[in-house]
Amino acid sequence: MRRESSTYLQAVYQAIWMGLGAPRSEAWTFARCFVKADLLGKDTQGMACIPLVYPWVRSGAIRFGRPIKVVNEGPSFAVIDGARGPGQVVATRAMEIAIQKARESTIGCAWVYNSNDFTMASNYSIMALEHDYVGLAMSNGVPLVAPWGGRDPVFNTNPLSFAIPAGSERPILFDGSMSSISHGRAVLAARDRVHVPEGSLVDPEGRITDDPLPLIVDPYDRASEQLGAILSLGPKGFGWLILVDVLAGIMSGGSTAKEVPFHPSSQNPWTGGFFLMAINVNNLTPLDEFKAKVDGLIRNVKASRRAEGFEDILLPGERAMSEEESRLREGIPVREEHWGQVVAIAGEVGIDLEALRAHSEEEES
Repeated sequence: MRRESSTYLQAVYQAIWMGLGAPRSEAWTFARCFVKADLLGKDTQGMACIPLVYPWVRSGAIRFGRPIKVVNEGPSFAVIDGARGPGQVVATRAMEIAIQKARESTIGCAWVYNSNDFTMASNYSIMALEHDYVGLAMSNGVPLVAPWGGRDPVFNTNPLSFAIPAGSERPILFDGSMSSISHGRAVLAARDRVHVPEGSLVDPEGRITDDPLPLIVDPYDRASEQLGAILSLGPKGFGWLILVDVLAGIMSGGSTAKEVPFHPSSQNPWTGGFFLMAINVNNLTPLDEFKAKVDGLIRNVKASRRAEGFEDILLPGERAMSEEESRLREGIPVREEHWGQVVAIAGEVGIDLEALRAHSEEEES
């Protein structure tokens, strides 16, 4: 498997979006969100998504250079029309607004509609850590997941992320779907002709299965059709799916997952929504005390006696942050099929990848 530096991938992604008409600042933010996913080991949310969003840009479903509009706001909240902008760019700006409001009002919330899929949710919860705030980010999207006890896709995987600052310990960073497995994992399993964990999928006849190949739509195959569904993460996951659909989809002014198109276009835009929150901890309790207590929580967890078969107890985000450190040193592992897709897109846009590589290597040296 090839490895590429984050500097080079940032340059490649940014060049592609600029080649498609994005202003430099938007292209940089758009690219940064994909690279961050690559670094954290969220491989299905980074390079793998470039060929997914590319046709959305081509079709006019994603539009660059259109400023977002705050359509309703108060001291602690804002409702934002994303103007069909890239989800990554719009969610970044919306989280900045939430953070600004939390500075004075303790809690800042932003709801977004009329944008596009924002891929990795932790891109936005992490932003709160830069201010020692707690961050929360969630989104709904296309229907992929069956309700608990059902067989038809009603919900998206409804990604949810929270970030909690700590003192001398690593921050706590959760990023996960509310389904039994992520859609990206199911797609890769289908491509690799391997099964997923038992009890993860249900077919149209209601039979539980672990074979994704005949069921799961491949988002890069525009002719494919979803024939089955991913199962919710048990009845508790079902509850979280409902919460995210309401908070992110309905409350934002967007839609529930059932109304979100699989292949958005200028005539049939993405209709999901985002919910973003920042909490100014220092307005509630002294920040140093809060961080010390979070450190204590982390240490208590790590000191717990191990269950059989476990060598360590990992806090949410611990593995991802270690992976980021490793990938910054050693490069990001890249699947050949994903790299081939990016190379093909770069060729269509007229990007000289070798010239970009030489320039990025100069920057790194």
